[in-house]
Amino acid sequence: MFTKFILDKITQKAQSRNKLYSRVRAGVSVGIVGLFSNVLLFAIKIFVGLISGSVAIIADAVNSLFDFVSSVMTVVGFYVSGKQPDKGHPYGHQRFEDIAGFITAMIMLYVGLQFIYSSILKILHPVAVELNYWSVGLLLLSIVIKLWQRLIYSKVGQSVGSKTIMTAASDARNDALTTLAS
Repeated sequence: MFTKFILDKITQKAQSRNKLYSRVRAGVSVGIVGLFSNVLLFAIKIFVGLISGSVAIIADAVNSLFDFVSSVMTVVGFYVSGKQPDKGHPYGHQRFEDIAGFITAMIMLYVGLQFIYSSILKILHPVAVELNYWSVGLLLLSIVIKLWQRLIYSKVGQSVGSKTIMTAASDARNDALTTLAS
């Protein structure tokens, strides 16, 4: 029901006569959803990672922090892309969304390489991890939140035809799998 409410609010913003304006509003709204949910995920994962001593979970928390930065890029990218043409940009600013998507993809690549690096270190120098029921429950909650993000991003990304939002949807799915592997 909450998901339907969020999707209805975002898609209402996307149903304007001005296609660019509605796309920008939807993109900014999705970015704001990402800001709040990624801060929550960072807090959950850093808490569990520090308590359990798991390097993988701490790395996953850092990934959530980078996802927060990606959400900032999404908000900024859509906001700037919605600006009207000016003297310096006579055709408008729509390409800024693509630039924001590229920066997000580079962040995803960096985080992925860092995850591989930390995984190799963990294999070479194993450390005992202490997980309890609370830790496992919080990690499962973070997986549910990431899958929820993917659902929101996919629906909105498809409705406005945004590669940037669809990239964020793929990242959310991959993050859920990464947390599961942690």
